[in-house]
Amino acid sequence: MVTTSDVIVYISDMIRFNSVRMKHFYFLFIFLFAFQAQSQTCIFQGTAPKAKDRTDWDVASNWSCGFVPNGSQAINDIVIAADVVLGNNTIYDFTSTSIASITIQSGSTLTFGANSQIILPSGAEIIVENGGTIDAGNNSSGTLIEIGGNGVWGRQCEANGCTNDQLAGPLTVDENSSPGQLPVELIYFTGEIVDGIVELEWSTASEENFNFFTVERSLDGVEFTALGNVLGKGGDQINYYSYSDDYNVQDITYYRLKATDYDGFIEYHPITAVYPSTQSSNEEVAVYPNPLTKLDDELVIDLKDNKLANNASVRIFSTSGKLVFEQDLMNKVTVFNDLDLESGLYVAKIQHVKGQYTLKLVVE
Repeated sequence: MVTTSDVIVYISDMIRFNSVRMKHFYFLFIFLFAFQAQSQTCIFQGTAPKAKDRTDWDVASNWSCGFVPNGSQAINDIVIAADVVLGNNTIYDFTSTSIASITIQSGSTLTFGANSQIILPSGAEIIVENGGTIDAGNNSSGTLIEIGGNGVWGRQCEANGCTNDQLAGPLTVDENSSPGQLPVELIYFTGEIVDGIVELEWSTASEENFNFFTVERSLDGVEFTALGNVLGKGGDQINYYSYSDDYNVQDITYYRLKATDYDGFIEYHPITAVYPSTQSSNEEVAVYPNPLTKLDDELVIDLKDNKLANNASVRIFSTSGKLVFEQDLMNKVTVFNDLDLESGLYVAKIQHVKGQYTLKLVVE
Protein backbone atom coordinates (compact mmCIF):
# COMPACT_ATOMS: atom_id res chain seq x y z
CA MET A 1 0.00 0.00 0.00
CA VAL A 2 1.39 3.41 -1.04
CA THR A 3 1.41 5.88 1.77
CA THR A 4 1.41 9.65 1.66
CA SER A 5 5.01 9.72 2.82
CA ASP A 6 6.00 7.47 -0.09
CA VAL A 7 4.42 9.89 -2.52
CA ILE A 8 6.21 12.82 -0.90
CA VAL A 9 9.56 11.02 -1.13
CA TYR A 10 8.92 10.13 -4.79
CA ILE A 11 8.04 13.69 -5.70
CA SER A 12 11.10 15.00 -3.87
CA ASP A 13 13.33 12.56 -5.74
CA MET A 14 11.83 13.61 -9.08
CA ILE A 15 12.32 17.29 -8.33
CA ARG A 16 15.90 16.66 -7.29
CA PHE A 17 16.52 14.53 -10.40
CA ASN A 18 14.99 17.08 -12.75
CA SER A 19 16.91 19.86 -11.03
CA VAL A 20 20.19 18.05 -11.65
CA ARG A 21 19.15 17.29 -15.21
CA MET A 22 18.22 20.94 -15.80
CA LYS A 23 21.62 22.00 -14.50
CA HIS A 24 23.22 19.58 -16.93
CA PHE A 25 21.16 21.01 -19.79
CA TYR A 26 22.02 24.52 -18.67
CA PHE A 27 25.75 23.86 -18.56
CA LEU A 28 25.54 22.00 -21.89
CA PHE A 29 23.74 24.98 -23.43
CA ILE A 30 26.35 27.39 -22.09
CA PHE A 31 29.15 25.16 -23.42
CA LEU A 32 27.59 24.85 -26.87
CA PHE A 33 26.94 28.59 -27.03
CA ALA A 34 30.52 29.36 -26.02
CA PHE A 35 31.85 26.79 -28.50
CA GLN A 36 29.75 28.29 -31.28
CA ALA A 37 30.96 31.77 -30.42
CA GLN A 38 34.58 30.64 -30.38
CA SER A 39 34.29 28.76 -33.69
CA GLN A 40 32.16 31.30 -35.56
CA THR A 41 32.85 31.85 -39.24
CA CYS A 42 31.91 35.16 -40.84
CA ILE A 43 31.36 35.17 -44.61
CA PHE A 44 31.44 38.37 -46.65
CA GLN A 45 28.66 37.89 -49.21
CA GLY A 46 28.12 41.38 -50.64
CA THR A 47 24.39 41.27 -49.87
CA ALA A 48 23.74 44.83 -48.69
CA PRO A 49 20.36 46.24 -49.84
CA LYS A 50 21.99 49.16 -51.65
CA ALA A 51 24.28 48.31 -54.57
CA LYS A 52 26.79 51.00 -53.62
CA ASP A 53 27.36 49.28 -50.26
CA ARG A 54 27.90 45.73 -51.54
CA THR A 55 31.69 45.94 -51.58
CA ASP A 56 31.99 47.76 -48.23
CA TRP A 57 33.63 45.74 -45.43
CA ASP A 58 32.06 48.04 -42.83
CA VAL A 59 28.42 47.33 -43.77
CA ALA A 60 26.96 44.65 -41.46
CA SER A 61 24.34 43.42 -43.95
CA ASN A 62 27.16 42.16 -46.20
CA TRP A 63 28.15 39.60 -43.56
CA SER A 64 26.60 36.21 -42.78
CA CYS A 65 27.26 36.75 -39.06
CA GLY A 66 25.24 39.97 -39.03
CA PHE A 67 28.04 42.19 -37.76
CA VAL A 68 31.26 43.75 -39.05
CA PRO A 69 34.42 41.81 -38.07
CA ASN A 70 36.78 44.42 -36.69
CA GLY A 71 38.69 42.64 -33.92
CA SER A 72 36.20 43.11 -31.08
CA GLN A 73 34.27 39.86 -31.64
CA ALA A 74 35.05 36.17 -31.10
CA ILE A 75 35.67 34.92 -34.65
CA ASN A 76 37.62 31.90 -35.78
CA ASP A 77 37.52 32.34 -39.55
CA ILE A 78 36.67 35.02 -42.10
CA VAL A 79 35.74 34.03 -45.65
CA ILE A 80 35.68 36.55 -48.50
CA ALA A 81 33.15 35.24 -51.04
CA ALA A 82 32.63 38.52 -52.95
CA ASP A 83 34.67 41.59 -53.83
CA VAL A 84 35.30 43.71 -50.74
CA VAL A 85 37.07 47.00 -49.97
CA LEU A 86 38.48 47.79 -46.52
CA GLY A 87 37.58 51.15 -45.00
CA ASN A 88 39.89 54.12 -45.46
CA ASN A 89 42.16 55.02 -42.54
CA THR A 90 41.05 51.90 -40.65
CA ILE A 91 43.19 49.31 -38.86
CA TYR A 92 41.50 45.92 -38.45
CA ASP A 93 43.35 44.54 -35.43
CA PHE A 94 42.47 40.91 -34.60
CA THR A 95 45.39 40.22 -32.24
CA SER A 96 43.11 39.87 -29.19
CA THR A 97 40.92 37.25 -30.91
CA SER A 98 41.37 33.55 -31.68
CA ILE A 99 41.07 34.09 -35.42
CA ALA A 100 42.81 31.36 -37.41
CA SER A 101 42.39 32.42 -41.01
CA ILE A 102 41.08 34.82 -43.62
CA THR A 103 40.26 33.07 -46.90
CA ILE A 104 39.79 34.89 -50.21
CA GLN A 105 37.78 32.59 -52.43
CA SER A 106 38.17 32.16 -56.19
CA GLY A 107 36.75 35.10 -58.13
CA SER A 108 36.91 37.47 -55.14
CA THR A 109 39.24 40.40 -54.47
CA LEU A 110 40.13 41.96 -51.12
CA THR A 111 41.17 45.59 -51.76
CA PHE A 112 42.84 47.80 -49.18
CA GLY A 113 41.38 51.26 -48.67
CA ALA A 114 43.66 54.26 -48.22
CA ASN A 115 45.88 53.76 -45.15
CA SER A 116 44.03 50.60 -44.09
CA GLN A 117 45.75 47.60 -42.52
CA ILE A 118 45.01 44.06 -41.30
CA ILE A 119 46.79 42.83 -38.15
CA LEU A 120 46.50 39.14 -37.18
CA PRO A 121 47.80 37.19 -34.18
CA SER A 122 50.66 34.70 -34.32
CA GLY A 123 49.61 31.43 -35.95
CA ALA A 124 46.93 32.98 -38.14
CA GLU A 125 47.17 32.91 -41.92
CA ILE A 126 45.63 34.42 -45.02
CA ILE A 127 44.66 31.91 -47.70
CA VAL A 128 44.19 33.12 -51.28
CA GLU A 129 42.50 30.48 -53.40
CA ASN A 130 43.22 30.02 -57.11
CA GLY A 131 41.46 32.93 -58.80
CA GLY A 132 41.39 35.02 -55.62
CA THR A 133 43.31 38.30 -55.27
CA ILE A 134 44.54 40.76 -52.66
CA ASP A 135 44.94 44.29 -54.06
CA ALA A 136 46.95 47.13 -52.49
CA GLY A 137 44.56 49.74 -53.88
CA ASN A 138 45.97 53.26 -54.10
CA ASN A 139 48.25 52.93 -51.08
CA SER A 140 51.86 54.04 -51.31
CA SER A 141 54.78 52.30 -49.61
CA GLY A 142 53.98 50.65 -46.29
CA THR A 143 52.90 47.46 -44.54
CA LEU A 144 49.33 46.38 -45.29
CA ILE A 145 49.32 42.93 -43.64
CA GLU A 146 50.97 42.17 -40.29
CA ILE A 147 50.92 38.71 -38.66
CA GLY A 148 52.44 37.87 -35.29
CA GLY A 149 54.16 41.25 -35.16
CA ASN A 150 55.83 40.76 -38.56
CA GLY A 151 55.03 42.93 -41.56
CA VAL A 152 54.51 40.29 -44.24
CA TRP A 153 53.15 42.26 -47.20
CA GLY A 154 52.93 45.84 -48.39
CA ARG A 155 53.27 48.06 -51.41
CA GLN A 156 56.60 49.53 -52.53
CA CYS A 157 56.67 52.85 -54.41
CA GLU A 158 59.65 54.67 -55.86
CA ALA A 159 60.14 57.52 -58.30
CA ASN A 160 59.62 55.27 -61.34
CA GLY A 161 56.43 53.63 -60.09
CA CYS A 162 54.96 51.17 -57.60
CA THR A 163 55.43 47.42 -57.25
CA ASN A 164 53.90 44.67 -55.14
CA ASP A 165 50.42 45.79 -56.18
CA GLN A 166 48.69 42.42 -55.89
CA LEU A 167 48.82 38.92 -54.44
CA ALA A 168 47.22 36.35 -56.73
CA GLY A 169 46.24 32.87 -55.57
CA PRO A 170 46.82 30.10 -54.94
CA LEU A 171 49.03 31.06 -52.00
CA THR A 172 49.12 31.29 -48.22
CA VAL A 173 50.56 34.18 -46.21
CA ASP A 174 51.65 33.59 -42.62
CA GLU A 175 53.96 35.29 -40.11
CA ASN A 176 57.04 33.77 -41.78
CA SER A 177 56.16 34.99 -45.27
CA SER A 178 58.31 37.52 -47.09
CA PRO A 179 56.27 38.40 -50.18
CA GLY A 180 57.78 41.88 -50.15
CA GLN A 181 60.81 40.49 -52.03
CA LEU A 182 60.58 41.37 -55.69
CA PRO A 183 61.09 38.37 -58.02
CA VAL A 184 62.84 40.22 -60.87
CA GLU A 185 65.49 42.91 -61.26
CA LEU A 186 64.71 44.56 -64.60
CA ILE A 187 67.52 46.28 -66.55
CA TYR A 188 65.46 47.80 -69.38
CA PHE A 189 62.17 47.44 -71.26
CA THR A 190 61.77 49.05 -74.71
CA GLY A 191 59.47 48.90 -77.71
CA GLU A 192 59.64 50.01 -81.33
CA ILE A 193 57.77 49.41 -84.57
CA VAL A 194 59.53 47.19 -87.11
CA ASP A 195 57.74 46.45 -90.42
CA GLY A 196 54.39 47.33 -88.85
CA ILE A 197 54.85 45.08 -85.81
CA VAL A 198 55.60 46.28 -82.28
CA GLU A 199 58.81 44.61 -81.14
CA LEU A 200 59.29 44.63 -77.36
CA GLU A 201 62.62 43.81 -75.74
CA TRP A 202 63.70 43.59 -72.12
CA SER A 203 66.50 42.26 -69.97
CA THR A 204 66.83 41.13 -66.34
CA ALA A 205 69.82 41.02 -64.00
CA SER A 206 68.37 38.40 -61.65
CA GLU A 207 65.27 36.22 -61.33
CA GLU A 208 64.67 34.69 -57.91
CA ASN A 209 61.83 32.16 -57.56
CA PHE A 210 60.46 33.64 -60.79
CA ASN A 211 57.80 32.05 -62.99
CA PHE A 212 56.65 34.20 -65.94
CA PHE A 213 56.08 37.66 -67.45
CA THR A 214 52.71 38.87 -68.70
CA VAL A 215 52.91 41.46 -71.49
CA GLU A 216 50.13 44.07 -71.29
CA ARG A 217 49.00 46.85 -73.66
CA SER A 218 47.11 50.10 -72.99
CA LEU A 219 45.91 53.08 -75.03
CA ASP A 220 45.66 55.44 -72.06
CA GLY A 221 48.43 54.20 -69.75
CA VAL A 222 45.84 53.29 -67.09
CA GLU A 223 43.70 50.36 -68.23
CA PHE A 224 45.84 47.46 -69.49
CA THR A 225 44.92 44.31 -71.43
CA ALA A 226 46.99 41.12 -71.14
CA LEU A 227 48.48 39.98 -74.47
CA GLY A 228 50.42 36.86 -73.53
CA ASN A 229 52.91 35.22 -71.17
CA VAL A 230 56.66 34.70 -71.50
CA LEU A 231 58.29 32.09 -69.26
CA GLY A 232 61.20 33.23 -67.10
CA LYS A 233 64.69 31.78 -67.49
CA GLY A 234 65.72 32.05 -63.83
CA GLY A 235 69.14 32.47 -62.25
CA ASP A 236 71.27 35.47 -61.35
CA GLN A 237 72.77 35.93 -64.84
CA ILE A 238 71.60 38.53 -67.37
CA ASN A 239 68.64 37.23 -69.41
CA TYR A 240 67.19 38.71 -72.60
CA TYR A 241 63.57 38.53 -73.79
CA SER A 242 61.45 39.69 -76.71
CA TYR A 243 57.77 39.78 -77.62
CA SER A 244 56.08 40.71 -80.92
CA ASP A 245 52.69 42.43 -80.97
CA ASP A 246 51.03 42.51 -84.40
CA TYR A 247 49.14 45.72 -83.64
CA ASN A 248 48.55 48.76 -85.85
CA VAL A 249 49.73 51.65 -83.68
CA GLN A 250 47.75 54.78 -84.58
CA ASP A 251 48.57 56.81 -81.48
CA ILE A 252 50.94 56.59 -78.54
CA THR A 253 50.54 53.07 -77.09
CA TYR A 254 51.74 51.88 -73.70
CA TYR A 255 53.16 48.50 -72.75
CA ARG A 256 53.80 47.03 -69.31
CA LEU A 257 55.38 43.89 -67.87
CA LYS A 258 53.75 42.03 -65.00
CA ALA A 259 56.14 39.60 -63.28
CA THR A 260 54.70 36.64 -61.35
CA ASP A 261 56.78 34.36 -59.11
CA TYR A 262 56.13 30.73 -58.14
CA ASP A 263 54.34 31.80 -54.95
CA GLY A 264 51.86 33.89 -56.93
CA PHE A 265 53.30 37.24 -55.91
CA ILE A 266 53.09 39.95 -58.57
CA GLU A 267 55.33 42.87 -59.52
CA TYR A 268 54.44 45.53 -62.11
CA HIS A 269 57.35 47.14 -63.92
CA PRO A 270 57.47 50.71 -65.28
CA ILE A 271 55.64 51.40 -68.53
CA THR A 272 57.27 51.82 -71.95
CA ALA A 273 55.65 53.89 -74.71
CA VAL A 274 55.54 53.14 -78.46
CA TYR A 275 54.75 55.80 -81.06
CA PRO A 276 53.19 55.60 -84.56
CA SER A 277 55.61 54.54 -87.27
CA THR A 278 55.67 57.71 -89.39
CA GLN A 279 59.45 57.44 -89.47
CA SER A 280 61.92 58.77 -91.99
CA SER A 281 65.11 56.91 -92.81
CA ASN A 282 68.47 57.41 -91.16
CA GLU A 283 69.75 58.60 -94.55
CA GLU A 284 67.99 61.89 -93.75
CA VAL A 285 68.94 62.21 -90.05
CA ALA A 286 72.10 61.52 -88.07
CA VAL A 287 72.34 61.63 -84.27
CA TYR A 288 75.71 61.23 -82.55
CA PRO A 289 77.44 60.24 -80.36
CA ASN A 290 75.20 57.31 -79.47
CA PRO A 291 75.75 55.98 -76.83
CA LEU A 292 76.15 59.35 -75.16
CA THR A 293 78.35 59.34 -72.07
CA LYS A 294 78.41 61.72 -69.12
CA LEU A 295 81.85 62.85 -70.32
CA ASP A 296 80.52 63.95 -73.72
CA ASP A 297 79.92 67.68 -73.89
CA GLU A 298 77.45 67.68 -76.76
CA LEU A 299 74.83 65.79 -78.76
CA VAL A 300 74.71 66.50 -82.50
CA ILE A 301 71.61 66.24 -84.70
CA ASP A 302 72.36 66.50 -88.43
CA LEU A 303 69.34 66.75 -90.77
CA LYS A 304 71.62 66.33 -93.84
CA ASP A 305 69.35 68.60 -95.89
CA ASN A 306 68.68 72.28 -95.25
CA LYS A 307 65.07 71.87 -96.43
CA LEU A 308 64.37 69.48 -93.52
CA ALA A 309 65.20 72.18 -90.98
CA ASN A 310 61.96 74.03 -91.74
CA ASN A 311 59.72 73.61 -88.63
CA ALA A 312 61.81 70.68 -87.40
CA SER A 313 62.01 69.70 -83.73
CA VAL A 314 63.42 67.05 -81.42
CA ARG A 315 61.75 65.48 -78.40
CA ILE A 316 63.42 63.01 -76.07
CA PHE A 317 61.32 60.63 -73.95
CA SER A 318 62.14 58.25 -71.14
CA THR A 319 61.09 54.63 -71.68
CA SER A 320 58.02 55.30 -69.52
CA GLY A 321 56.85 57.92 -72.03
CA LYS A 322 57.83 61.00 -70.00
CA LEU A 323 59.03 63.97 -72.06
CA VAL A 324 62.48 64.93 -70.70
CA PHE A 325 63.72 67.28 -73.43
CA GLU A 326 62.18 69.31 -76.27
CA GLN A 327 63.77 71.80 -78.68
CA ASP A 328 63.18 73.30 -82.14
CA LEU A 329 65.82 72.58 -84.80
CA MET A 330 66.54 75.84 -86.61
CA ASN A 331 69.60 74.71 -88.56
CA LYS A 332 70.77 71.77 -90.61
CA VAL A 333 73.16 70.84 -87.80
CA THR A 334 72.23 71.50 -84.19
CA VAL A 335 74.54 70.93 -81.24
CA PHE A 336 73.08 70.48 -77.75
CA ASN A 337 75.22 71.02 -74.69
CA ASP A 338 74.51 69.95 -71.12
CA LEU A 339 71.41 67.83 -71.73
CA ASP A 340 71.75 66.60 -68.13
CA LEU A 341 70.15 63.20 -68.79
CA GLU A 342 70.43 60.41 -66.24
CA SER A 343 72.04 57.15 -67.34
CA GLY A 344 69.58 54.91 -69.13
CA LEU A 345 67.67 54.33 -72.34
CA TYR A 346 65.69 57.08 -74.10
CA VAL A 347 63.62 57.50 -77.26
CA ALA A 348 64.49 60.47 -79.47
CA LYS A 349 61.79 61.61 -81.92
CA ILE A 350 62.88 64.06 -84.64
CA GLN A 351 60.00 65.67 -86.56
CA HIS A 352 60.62 67.38 -89.93
CA VAL A 353 58.77 68.18 -93.14
CA LYS A 354 59.07 64.63 -94.52
CA GLY A 355 57.89 62.85 -91.41
CA GLN A 356 59.33 61.61 -88.16
CA TYR A 357 62.53 59.79 -87.31
CA THR A 358 62.64 57.75 -84.09
CA LEU A 359 65.70 56.15 -82.53
CA LYS A 360 66.94 54.76 -79.25
CA LEU A 361 69.38 57.01 -77.41
CA VAL A 362 71.60 55.42 -74.78
CA VAL A 363 73.15 57.53 -72.01
CA GLU A 364 75.97 55.81 -70.15
